[in-house]
Amino acid sequence: MIIVKVALPVPIRKYFKYFMPDYMNPIIGGRILVPFNSKDVIGIVVSWCKKNDISQLKLKHAKSLIDTEVFCTNIILELIDWISTNYHCPVGNLFFSILPKILHSHYPIENKYIHQWSITKKGQELDLSYLKRKKKQLHTLLFLKKKAVLSTELKEYHLSRSILKKLEIQELCKIKSINAILIKKKIFLNLKKNFF
Repeated sequence: MIIVKVALPVPIRKYFKYFMPDYMNPIIGGRILVPFNSKDVIGIVVSWCKKNDISQLKLKHAKSLIDTEVFCTNIILELIDWISTNYHCPVGNLFFSILPKILHSHYPIENKYIHQWSITKKGQELDLSYLKRKKKQLHTLLFLKKKAVLSTELKEYHLSRSILKKLEIQELCKIKSINAILIKKKIFLNLKKNFF
């Protein structure tokens, strides 16, 4: 059985412990739904450990995990713990004062990835007469020779996922997943560089 230590948004300067089944994988820095008094409350997992002998422990069971990705890094966790210790603030209130309002609810954090297709060496060296009868594949391969394409740009360039998949199966192009947040940061940095 797993025991998780959770910070709850209550004015008490301590963490609360809950049982969790072994098949659930708690994420340190992720949100969790737990019972507190007579209602269910969202808390943040601070740490967890596995225990074999739990017969003497009288803890409640956690209801569910909300997040599958970390949104509080170890640095933030340590900083909040340090502030709580040195300034005598309830740790749960600190956590929930830095969270955006939308994360005070059951709203899941989506980890969106954008796919990028690019041509392979085999695709570069391919004799184009091989795709003479497959005009859509030929058009897509010619496009990929010029530049890589993102999944968000497919409509703009009139390209099809199914054609890209066929090219990928033939090892003429390859797919790579990129975090959408990183792409937005790059776009912002490029705009900033061009602006100044």
